[in-house]
Amino acid sequence: DESILVSSFKLSYYNEYKSYLRFVMAALVKSSMKYAAQMRVALVNLRNSPLMQKAVAELGPPSPGAIPEAVGNLSSLVRAVGNKQYLTVSVRRSLQNVLVSVEILCWFFVGEIIGKRTLIGYKTPN
Repeated sequence: DESILVSSFKLSYYNEYKSYLRFVMAALVKSSMKYAAQMRVALVNLRNSPLMQKAVAELGPPSPGAIPEAVGNLSSLVRAVGNKQYLTVSVRRSLQNVLVSVEILCWFFVGEIIGKRTLIGYKTPN
């Protein structure tokens, strides 16, 4: 009857769709395998690059020996402010210091947003 014709049409459509999906998945697997080798080579090159080596050295946590050095730098900064040495700093150096300070402030705010897991406000339990 008509119902058998409709269900055979649906089955034929389903089989055709299934074979199309198999074709697409095979193509995706083949292309991903092709690019996986290129990605591995790129990652190895990135790991061995001087940029990555410098990033690992600069972005790592401070060593115990760096803490007294930081305290010494902070005390010399306090002395320089007390002696008004900031009046002798060039405009270019002042602008660089302002830009570094703004960058640090922006990273602080990005960290806060990540920590809150929301852009505005804190989630409080009700």
